[in-house]
Amino acid sequence: MWHRLFNDLPDISGIFLAAFGAALMFFPEVIKKLEDKKQWRIALFTLCVALGIAGLISGHLQRAASDTEQENLRAELQRIRKNTETPPSVVVNVPPSAPPQIIMPRNAPPEHSTASFIWVPKMPQLINEGQPNGLIAVGVPLHVNLYLTNQGTEPVQNFYRVFGIRLVAIGDNPDDTDRQVNRDFRKKALRDYEETSKTSKGHTVNLHQVIWNTLSTPPLEQQHVDGLMNGKTRLYAYEWARWKDGKHDLSECFWLQPPPTPLIESPIWHNCAE
Repeated sequence: MWHRLFNDLPDISGIFLAAFGAALMFFPEVIKKLEDKKQWRIALFTLCVALGIAGLISGHLQRAASDTEQENLRAELQRIRKNTETPPSVVVNVPPSAPPQIIMPRNAPPEHSTASFIWVPKMPQLINEGQPNGLIAVGVPLHVNLYLTNQGTEPVQNFYRVFGIRLVAIGDNPDDTDRQVNRDFRKKALRDYEETSKTSKGHTVNLHQVIWNTLSTPPLEQQHVDGLMNGKTRLYAYEWARWKDGKHDLSECFWLQPPPTPLIESPIWHNCAE
């Protein structure tokens, strides 16, 4: 109430002084009676001066507050305009670009009870120097991007990972070759882990952070080119991970289906037989 009355003082002062001026013009007999009453004149004078000063102070403070609000509003509008005209810059670490790849559907992540969980977000990605796709040609290596990510609800602690790729000539039973390659990959991953864990406590992987690496084969020889095209040689890719509180290791093995042309525009990956 008092705050509102203080804000209204300029209006009250104006009304009072206007009324007092009108009284001087239209009620001279009343003013004449005050000539003999000095105390009343002093009181009216004091009241007029007090109302005038109070009105000036109130008006000044309100203008100052209004100026401050206007300045804050202009600053906020400037900030909004700046954000609208210049979107924030986002820098993302991504592997070399490649077109969408045709892949076999990934299995859904298995149910897990721990808050930290590592999974394979996408199939291996083929790239080639100067080309957005893989290229099967003599003297040219194959380059493969492999990916892992934290799909849990908390950062992953003490994270270790091993990636691998291999060119393998398959025998009469491709499934047996798959199982043997998978076992070999896993044995090597465990050996690498045993060595690494002696000197390192692993890494931390934040929520939804993607870990990836590019692996390369040696330059292809003619036998590799022929085998990859006719299906007698397979390109295998392997991903292994272990982390704190994980119920079990992650171990994923894939092989590349023979492409219809040496330029692999739409690679198709399969899970290894178990």
